[in-house]
Amino acid sequence: MIQLWREARIALAAENTVIRPAKPSIIRVANLDLLDRISAVVPRGLPKDQRDDIIGDMVEAVLSRHVKLNAPARSVNQFVRKSIRMDHNKSGPLSLDMPAFRDGETRLVDIIERNLWSE
Repeated sequence: MIQLWREARIALAAENTVIRPAKPSIIRVANLDLLDRISAVVPRGLPKDQRDDIIGDMVEAVLSRHVKLNAPARSVNQFVRKSIRMDHNKSGPLSLDMPAFRDGETRLVDIIERNLWSE
């Protein structure tokens, strides 16, 4: 009899329970967005395109579990150095006499003079 009374009380409590969502500010503090976390640690002094590339690379690394979700600040310098080495020249614009592609002898000026994809 006591067991039936407890089950009825639990069922009644479940029916009368109103589920209230948490305040957005509480959710925001508890679960910071991945992009916000990474954006906060990437230096703001970099050009926008370079900064966006670094953020994208770091998101990919976190999702593929190469970088820990809780510590993106520890590896940001590695991504900045990689970005400078690969895509962005610290000295300024690229020379038009340098190769257009890593594998090949076509110069950048040749691509500008004629469309590479046209015949």
